[in-house]
Amino acid sequence: MSDQPQDPYQQFQYAPAVPPQVPKKASKFKRFGLPVGLLLAGLLVGGVSGASAVPEPVEIVKEVPVEKIVTKTVKETPASCLKAIQYAEQIFGVAADMTDVMSDGIKAAAYGSAADINAVTARIEVLNASLDTHTASYKTARDSCQASK
Repeated sequence: MSDQPQDPYQQFQYAPAVPPQVPKKASKFKRFGLPVGLLLAGLLVGGVSGASAVPEPVEIVKEVPVEKIVTKTVKETPASCLKAIQYAEQIFGVAADMTDVMSDGIKAAAYGSAADINAVTARIEVLNASLDTHTASYKTARDSCQASK
């Protein structure tokens, strides 16, 4: 024997208490039938509880005052109304242009370009003046249209 003391735990090899076993394959019922069955049972319980919770219709009675309707026949659209529609379309066009300019302004501010910011500001001032002109014309045409009814 050698002069070195041996570890008493290394000299014995222990066998496992239970021999290793190969796991069995689950039956098709356990793999597929059980989850599907539980799902269907859950749907059945949910459907039954939901079907029993249907509220009975309730009749609501509310009095509504009837207003007198005045009918006036207009043979054609007055010119002032057509003008108001044209001015409204122009206002929407200017507003669409304004959103494009604002997008350019945001980009210029993000890049910190003073020249681009000044150019956008000038374009906004022109569009604002145009918007003011069209708005005043629209209001005049709108009032004239409403008076012609």
